[in-house]
Amino acid sequence: MIFYQDETLWGLVIASIPSLIGILLFFFTDKKKVAFGLLMLSAFLLRLVMISLDPYLHDWDEKFHALVAKNMVDNPFKPMLIVDNVWGKDEVHWCCSHIWLHKQPLFLWQMALSLKIFGFNEIALRLPSALLGTIGVYFVREIADFWTKNKEIAFLAALLMCFSHFHLELTAGRESTDHNDIAFIFYVTASFWAFIRYIKSNYSLSWAVLIGIFIGCAVLVKWLTGLLVFGAWGLYILFEKELRFDKQQYLKLAAGIGTAISVFLPWQLYISYAFPVQSAREYALNTEHIFEVVESHHGDAFYHLYQQSIFYGYLSYLIIPGILFLLFDKRISKSMTLAFLAVIFVIFGFFSLVVATKMPAFTLPVSSLLCIIIAVAIINVFDRLKKYASKNTLLPILIVCCCVAVLQVFQPQKTAERRSITRKSRNIDIHNTLIYKSLNQDILDNRVLINTKCDDDLDIMFFKNVNANCYYPDERALDSLKLVGRKFIMFESFPHHKLPEYLEKDSSIVVLDYDIKVNKK
Repeated sequence: MIFYQDETLWGLVIASIPSLIGILLFFFTDKKKVAFGLLMLSAFLLRLVMISLDPYLHDWDEKFHALVAKNMVDNPFKPMLIVDNVWGKDEVHWCCSHIWLHKQPLFLWQMALSLKIFGFNEIALRLPSALLGTIGVYFVREIADFWTKNKEIAFLAALLMCFSHFHLELTAGRESTDHNDIAFIFYVTASFWAFIRYIKSNYSLSWAVLIGIFIGCAVLVKWLTGLLVFGAWGLYILFEKELRFDKQQYLKLAAGIGTAISVFLPWQLYISYAFPVQSAREYALNTEHIFEVVESHHGDAFYHLYQQSIFYGYLSYLIIPGILFLLFDKRISKSMTLAFLAVIFVIFGFFSLVVATKMPAFTLPVSSLLCIIIAVAIINVFDRLKKYASKNTLLPILIVCCCVAVLQVFQPQKTAERRSITRKSRNIDIHNTLIYKSLNQDILDNRVLINTKCDDDLDIMFFKNVNANCYYPDERALDSLKLVGRKFIMFESFPHHKLPEYLEKDSSIVVLDYDIKVNKK
């Protein structure tokens, strides 16, 4: 199904209806569980809409993740971008390499499993992100409820997480790092959730191990930032007087750390042994992000603070008041507040002041905590207004404010504008993808497809079983490849892109006559 601007808005509105009913039930009745169930339904429906919006693969970075995940279906322990690199191996550039270790593998395994079950299509590719994002809303409610001891704050925080525009666009593959960041946010948030369950269970070892599993999974998605929850755990022990000198607490923390290492270390050892050149290059690139601006992702020390205004709109101004409310509320555990705030300050400080490369999603692992802090500010303001007005007067105002807050983070018009029928680049992607999906597999078999639109070779290889290339060999290389039995097929010249004479005159090359569209420079 292809959604355009009006259809997109209607899809988002319809998916939002259960949560709107949930808001009314939550504040006007005692049916809190039903209200939250409706919110969870909206969270899932919204994500189903989002993964259905774009019937093509996005350039950065979804199509790379998609192709590697497809190749992992049959080779889960050999991550490959270009399975059959006709022109020789390129192990330096992650955008065109044979072995692909640019990202940790867990989110790719999840996508590969979905593709194996539901087929090689965009919705199956994005479905794991939709599921993880939905579960993440539940985790936020649980974390907020235990941290603040306030069900209204917990509900509103979950509401903000449910409707987060940037999270939804990541789920749709529209923002760079897409499904990788959704999985990372999920596992970090899950580790926060397991941490509060660890405290609720009176420090059960089984929950300590589960924290370690989630943290290990986070590292196995996006490397060492996933370890930040251990910092919160350690600080919490130090801040709690009755725990500070309890040897068992440190042993359980060590058990969690050991569990996490046992989850992510085997893969690091394996790739260092199986793919030493490629793994060394990627580890070096991870370090390079800290000291150099990689791939023009630059910004100043205020970059990530500015991003919060993009993520949360005017609600970003409530983060500081929310922190103050948390610090001065005697009902809330100071140890937990200080531990969580320390994690937020560390991640913002590190990526703002230390890391040279700037990307919007770098601070998203703590987005669940920021949603809670914003909710704390809103609900605390209304709690103080109760001294001056009746509950019946304030409730409608609170509900309106909740809806306004949702619109600030939701930004449905922006989502719809990106799917406008007048957006030329989108229409070209849809048009070309329909052609790629319709290609006759029998013609493609045992041939190398050349002269595709730049980067669309990845799309074609995802939708079809063929070796596709956006470039073509020179005459000497072509003759050499033909001598070793390679057969070729190619698209005709695109507008403003004429093929060389030796290709046009080569009768052995099958020519595909399709109207492939390109963006004019």
